[in-house]
Formats: sequence, structure tokens, C-alpha cells
Amino acid sequence: METTTILGPGELIAALPDMLGYTPTEAVVVVALDRGGMVLCAAAVDSVDLAIPELAPSIGPILARDLAEAGTRRAIAVSWSDAAPGAVCPELEELAPDLRAVGIEPCLWATDGDRYWSPECHDDECCPVEGRPLPRGEWGSGGRAAARARHRSSRARPVASDAQRRSARRAADRWWRRRSEDREAWCLRAWDLTIGCGPDSDAPAWGKTIASLQDVRVRDALIVRWLGAEAAVVADVLTGTASEGVHRVMDGALRPGSATVPSAAQIGEGLRWCHEGATYARRTERAVLHALCAVLYWWADDLTASREAAADALDCDPSYSLALLVAQMCDRGLAPGWRRSPHTPPWGNG
Repeated sequence: METTTILGPGELIAALPDMLGYTPTEAVVVVALDRGGMVLCAAAVDSVDLAIPELAPSIGPILARDLAEAGTRRAIAVSWSDAAPGAVCPELEELAPDLRAVGIEPCLWATDGDRYWSPECHDDECCPVEGRPLPRGEWGSGGRAAARARHRSSRARPVASDAQRRSARRAADRWWRRRSEDREAWCLRAWDLTIGCGPDSDAPAWGKTIASLQDVRVRDALIVRWLGAEAAVVADVLTGTASEGVHRVMDGALRPGSATVPSAAQIGEGLRWCHEGATYARRTERAVLHALCAVLYWWADDLTASREAAADALDCDPSYSLALLVAQMCDRGLAPGWRRSPHTPPWGNG
């Protein structure tokens, strides 16, 4: 039996992706330790869920209770996000009292995947303003974390207030009910709302956009637009028309030779948009936003990040078909068409 000794919080945080099997994003990872300091388990909780008052009162106590029943005496809670080094973490502040209530002493840390710090520490010699660099090398997670961070470098942290989320959800429900009146007209209007929604939009606008994306026509129109489709092709998707133009765009995405290479700016903008929308959405509604991120990562030829985003979508809705499809594509090594030469097998070498 081989035993690995982890020395200090930096090495532990650097080892988390290997312990979990993936690089966490916008999550709080809790590592449970027994009385002797041995690791019992590691669990990740979506930061957005901890930030939502409707869910936080149940998630924190349930997690704390389960850890206590497993014999946990101390828990190292790590917020993994794109927060600037030295920033406080509201999600950790929500979780810590629940751990203490069942006799578990929490030790709080935060990381952006490159540096780490303690939100509770105000000693510059211990936790400098710029944080401390994560150890690299034997843990093997630094390269993966850095690669993932390149795609999510400007990912928005949850910023919507409780009132804004409630406002968004009311608007989403009202807008979705109007879909039954005339779906085609609704989809065309929903498309205008979706492409008009952005960083300066208010909560009701985001709510309507989130509801719009629950319709596969609007969702797929956004995807073909990202793939370089012209306005006429987008219109075909919105009206449910299986035109030659739609076929050409989808075929070009999968087969080499005809697709336009995506720009890093376009991918980054799309990811930021999806992440911001997720701050207003209910858990099940976030499935489409995570799945859209998976599509963007796939289009950027980052199959690892795409598979992780698809898994995030399936955590929200295990039957979400787009996420299942993207996950299958990633598992089989299917790269986007622009990335392969005409002589490359479409499903890799397997």
C-alpha cells in the first residue's frame, strides 16, 4: 500500500483535481479529516447553490451532518473560483457555521487555480495580498488547472442578489407561459431577447433569456450562430425548418475542410455570457447554460473542459440530451471539424 503525505494547504489544494477526478470551477470543495488527520473524503458543492438562500439552509446542514456521521473532526473548505487573490468568499462564510454546529472545525482557504490564500488571514507574511503560488510538479494538477483557467479567466462570479434572482425567475415564468400562444412567433421574439441580453441587462431580461433557452429552437439557433451561421440559417432553426443551410453548418462543424476557426475572443465572450446567465437561473435551468459552455469548449478543441461542463449540465438535469451528446463526443475523442485534417478519422484512432 502506497501512502502519500501532503504537507500544508498549498499541496492539498494542488492535489484536489486529482482527488476529485476533475478540476473544480466555481465550487467549494470540502476535505474531511478524521481525528488523526487522515483524509476521509472530498466533496464539491456548487458555489451558486450555496449562494442561493432557498438552497443554502438545507445544503450546508445536510453536508455537515453527513460528514459528522462519517467521523469528521476537521474540514478543510476550499473555495475554487476566479476571485482575485485575497478576496473573501461568502459561500465559505455560509458553510462554516454549519460545520461548527456539528462539532467540525473548519479551516477556510480559497484559490483561483494558480494562487491560494486564506480569507480569514490578515497577516501579510502568512497570506500576502497577491496570494501564494500553488505548488506544481508531483501533484500533476497545475497544468490542467492552468489550461482550464485560460478558458475561464474572466468567468463571472455570482453577482446577482436574492431580489434579482427572484425577479429573474418571475420574469422567466411569465415569459415561458406565453410560449403556448404561438410558438413560432414566441421563438422569433425570444431570439431577439436572447441576443440582446448582456452584461448591462437587468434581472427580468436575464430571466426571459433563460426561459427562452429552454426551447431547443432558441438554444440551437445560438449554437449555429456560434458556429458561423448566417442570419437566414438562424431563422430556419428558429422556425424548425431543416434546410440545406442548417445541414451545411452542422456538417461543417463536424467534418474537416469547411468550418471557420473560432476566435479565442468569441469563445471567451460566449462563456462569460453563459456564466452570467447561470447566476440568475434555477438549478434545472442551468443545465442548458452548462451544456452551451460544453459546446463552446468543444468548439475551442478543449475536450477535457467540454466533458466537465457537460457533467455540470447533467448534475442539474441527468437526462439533458445536449449534454449527453457532447459528453459522448468527448468520450470518443471527436474533435471539431476545423481541428482535423481531411484524412483524420472523425472519431479519432479508436
